[in-house]
Amino acid sequence: MASSAIRASGRVLGAVVAIGGAGALVLGATLLPATASSAPGTVVAPAGVDQQRVCPGPLLQLGDFESATRITSYGVPAVTAATIAGAPATVAALTDSDVETAADGAASAVLTAPSAADDSGLLSAAQAQVVRSGDAAGLAVVGCTEGTASSWIVAGATDTGRSSLLLLANPNGVAATVDLALYTGQGPVEAPGLQDLVIAPLSQRAISLAGYAPGQAQLAVEVRSRGGLVSATLQHTVVRGLEPGGVDLAGRTGAPATEQVVPGLRITTAAAAEARAHVGGSQDVETALRILAPRADADVTIGVVPETAGGVGTSLEVEAKAGRVVEVPFEGLADGTYTVTLTATEPVVAAARASTVAPPDPAQSGDEELPAEDAAEEGIGFDVVGPVTDVAVQAGERIDLAWFPSAGALTRPAAFAVADAPAPRLSVANTGEDAVTVTVEGGGVTQTLDLPARSTGVLDVAPNTVHLLTSTGAVAASVSYAGEGLLAAQPVRAANPLATPLTIYR
Repeated sequence: MASSAIRASGRVLGAVVAIGGAGALVLGATLLPATASSAPGTVVAPAGVDQQRVCPGPLLQLGDFESATRITSYGVPAVTAATIAGAPATVAALTDSDVETAADGAASAVLTAPSAADDSGLLSAAQAQVVRSGDAAGLAVVGCTEGTASSWIVAGATDTGRSSLLLLANPNGVAATVDLALYTGQGPVEAPGLQDLVIAPLSQRAISLAGYAPGQAQLAVEVRSRGGLVSATLQHTVVRGLEPGGVDLAGRTGAPATEQVVPGLRITTAAAAEARAHVGGSQDVETALRILAPRADADVTIGVVPETAGGVGTSLEVEAKAGRVVEVPFEGLADGTYTVTLTATEPVVAAARASTVAPPDPAQSGDEELPAEDAAEEGIGFDVVGPVTDVAVQAGERIDLAWFPSAGALTRPAAFAVADAPAPRLSVANTGEDAVTVTVEGGGVTQTLDLPARSTGVLDVAPNTVHLLTSTGAVAASVSYAGEGLLAAQPVRAANPLATPLTIYR
């Protein structure tokens, strides 16, 4: 096991809390006897292939005063990338893209490092960008990932004031052909142009989902590629009237399964978000879980458990109709960090959404509290949900949203980068029936968590560092970030397994 010494580490919060849910079912397989061979075998070791991670690059804007279809970028993300041993990555920009104007020359990029001989050589990367200008405001963090042949993204919306750009990057030297399966609250979308999208080698395409599913509050998309592996990210931007309502970059969520885990759902301004959700056009400020059963109707049991002792969670049961995205609000959750578990009768994909609401920036003048019925006149909201006396809003409130994808089980060491963003916190969930010990190395120190069966632990980690997570059993993990008017998260994912030597018999 290797360790790195990049930046100072955070402290251990030392919280371990039990989580509920059904136990995992492990299916065994009977192996047939190997065919006897009198000839000796030849061991062939596959040639090492460079590790690749794709960063989606700066935030994008669709349309301007001259063209409704022009895509421009704004700002420059901060990228954290290195191997566990501290070796830097080689960066190559994907300059072949749909972006017509790039701010400061920023672009999506492919990061490479030599094939890892052991854990110390594992590459990880993440990017973070804070924006507070024009129609966008908030924090967007996403892990830089490997290309895949199939991925699911559960995020986004295209109703009034919402935009969703699907970013497809091809880091390979051959073209990739992509098919999209797009789902809404009404069911699968059938529209021309979703199949046989060609992503040229070493390029990135940005696709507005409003062109295929306009006016939709709930989206999910499956990305399938042939000929080459692609990295998929969705940029979700919200503008309410004239007021920026948050921005996020959502990466892929866990593949369809009957059990899903969303660790690290972070709520920072529960009371303010609940109040704001009553203002028309702000319903999506509420904390919610988005679910899709892509193939068959599913009965889903949901558990929400706080990651610190003494907190109060909730549990719900819902029915997810095949092919229809459903959103389940979480009401009454206080500030804190939670683990969400799903157990379904059929495979589902899922992600949680949360928002943070901060007072206006003191440096900005002219901010004042307004009755909700006057909000629309100020370009803040539209209609008021419920009695207008229930809610008061402030011009200039700083609102951000974050998507929390489900995290797959980590069954081998996983390298992950902590982005250069505020107050990073690692959440680790043990959903198994046996206790596990989790070790996290990075930032110059080693931290451990002893997690009983069905429990969660949290660690503070330092920003702009890389870490190696190892565990004595399968766990799920994510990193969340929070500041005033800022919220973001990224799941921890293990790299694709390395090729192993083969024995060839003649």
